[in-house]
Amino acid sequence: MHPPRIAIRLLEASLPPTKRGQAILGDLHEEFSQRAQHGPRAARLWYTRTAIGAR
Repeated sequence: MHPPRIAIRLLEASLPPTKRGQAILGDLHEEFSQRAQHGPRAARLWYTRTAIGAR
């Protein structure tokens, strides 16, 4: 399972194109994967809310 594409795009546009930005994306993807094991829908909502809040 993958995070919503639109949320990924928002994050990519909001985060700096540096190693730090990539590290943040990586951390969010890891957290998403863990959350998706317990509830995919809740994980997608969490990721989207996080992406919107990052703007």
